[in-house]
Amino acid sequence: MECFANRDPSDGMLKDTREDHQTDPPTLWFVGNTNNSRRLKVVFIYFEDEGRIQIKTCYEANAEELRIYEKYRRE
Repeated sequence: MECFANRDPSDGMLKDTREDHQTDPPTLWFVGNTNNSRRLKVVFIYFEDEGRIQIKTCYEANAEELRIYEKYRRE
């Protein structure tokens, strides 16, 4: 929850387009900071009609995930 609270609203969220990870609604992810400045990759599904978020996983972001997020987060 800290990562959601600490996100910059101008940063986008990325959609997981890998075939093995397809969900309805789509799986989204972002890299956010905890209150202790840990950089975590947060993977979740947003059920808009219910106003509910289901977190699929959350872990320390690796270098490749950070690179991808930095490159595409504002598109």
